[in-house]
Amino acid sequence: SVCTGSNKWKCPQRLFYHLTGYYSSFFVTETTLAGHLMEPITIGRWESYVANNEQQSLENSLHGVKVRKMQKANYFLVNPLYPNSFVSLDYTPKGQQFSPFTGELYEPLTPVELKHTNRNYYIKWTDGCALQYLEQIQYQMLISNTKVALLLVLIDGVNFKVKEIEANPEQQQY
Repeated sequence: SVCTGSNKWKCPQRLFYHLTGYYSSFFVTETTLAGHLMEPITIGRWESYVANNEQQSLENSLHGVKVRKMQKANYFLVNPLYPNSFVSLDYTPKGQQFSPFTGELYEPLTPVELKHTNRNYYIKWTDGCALQYLEQIQYQMLISNTKVALLLVLIDGVNFKVKEIEANPEQQQY
């Protein structure tokens, strides 16, 4: 999203300096901190999630019932088809996991991207996903060679949204 210009928080020059080691500064904000602190809650909501049954999902979360397991991806993923690229995934499925929407088996490297935001920002997202996040997820699918990814959004620390995103080869090429 930095390279395509949809990321308003980092310019291409700063990205270049960061990736080449000339500049490495991590600026922490309240929003950044909240996103990191909310990750366990967000992934926990997904592990308890039942499609089309919000009440069951909430009860599952409340009582610690998990219908799927996820694992933190503590690595950078590379693909020999794209030797100058890498991605950092948030989570991936642990063991065999099936889509609650289509019933299809998720691939082991299916990207699971977590976001924490506020309602005022979320309502501006086209079709439930901001452009910079859509580009990030498409890039993750390209490098992981997967056909679908998950976007899990926690809004104001309360409302939980799930979006399954299909690979778009045209967008990935862009």
